[in-house]
Amino acid sequence: MSDLVPITLSDDEHLKDDERWVRHLLEGTVGQTRVIDRRGGSEQGKHDLEVDLLDGSGIAAVEITSAADSARLRASARADRYLSGLTVPGSQAG
Repeated sequence: MSDLVPITLSDDEHLKDDERWVRHLLEGTVGQTRVIDRRGGSEQGKHDLEVDLLDGSGIAAVEITSAADSARLRASARADRYLSGLTVPGSQAG
């Protein structure tokens, strides 16, 4: 996984870049979120995040999805495959 959105919140490492991006946007609006669907977890089909409702009446389950056309998905896979081994001189490995 690339690190386009830095891992700065607790459990960010369990989220993909697009999920982490959405989480960071949500936290600025609705407050703290909790990661529910963890990588390597035994339960399949769980939602990604939970948020306490602002009025204290309950919890909202958040599932983050994205849509991309097949050409974009193929281009992204090729970029990951061919560029993943490259390092920029002077940079730190992630």
